Amino acid sequence: MPTNQITEVDSSQTFRRNFLEAEGLKVVLNILHSSNFPPETDVTVRQDCYAITLTLARILLCPPPTSSDTEGGVEGVDKPHLPVGRQMSRNVEDEVARHTIETMTNDDFRTILSCLMRVCWSAGAGKLYLATGEGSDQLKSGLCSFTTSVVNSKDVSIAQESLELLVTCLKLRKNLLKIFYELSRVEEFVIDVLLGSSQPDLRNQMMESFFDLCLDARFYSGRIK
Repeated sequence: MPTNQITEVDSSQTFRRNFLEAEGLKVVLNILHSSNFPPETDVTVRQDCYAITLTLARILLCPPPTSSDTEGGVEGVDKPHLPVGRQMSRNVEDEVARHTIETMTNDDFRTILSCLMRVCWSAGAGKLYLATGEGSDQLKSGLCSFTTSVVNSKDVSIAQESLELLVTCLKLRKNLLKIFYELSRVEEFVIDVLLGSSQPDLRNQMMESFFDLCLDARFYSGRIK
């Protein structure tokens, strides 16, 4: 392990850049696919796998601040991993992350958006097992609205994290917003989480995120006319 602090920071940045350039983000997010989670997977194991995967993806796209960027001398790694407001969606100017998203094929980008939407929707309803391909048919209007049981705090965190990632990807590639809005049942997803979720934080996050996306879409369309 390097002992020089500058060398250590440079080394981590180099690793992150090389990992992203080698399509590492796609590899990480592939963990969320249904083939990796048999139906009998333990709930806690499934939650932990999703949480770790989403955290890794977030760090790759929006690395945490260094100690010099934090207030009060608190290291970025000491902060909780949960999304705070729109922290990620505001920090989308990283060139490595932008290049990674912009150079994806449309099919790969669509797959990532669809996967993150399923994770957010199912976790927001406290039914993370529905995020797999086998459960996608059950993702429909009323999933959150008709949930009578209390949603686990881990599921809420996963829903918030996946929503942050979804919005960040869309902000990094505004010209492909149409791909997202063409996903199956995307209107039901937005309305169900926005109006039907039992979690105020998740509802507010959804409202702020899509309000921002609407502003971005208007700005982008104005520039290309």
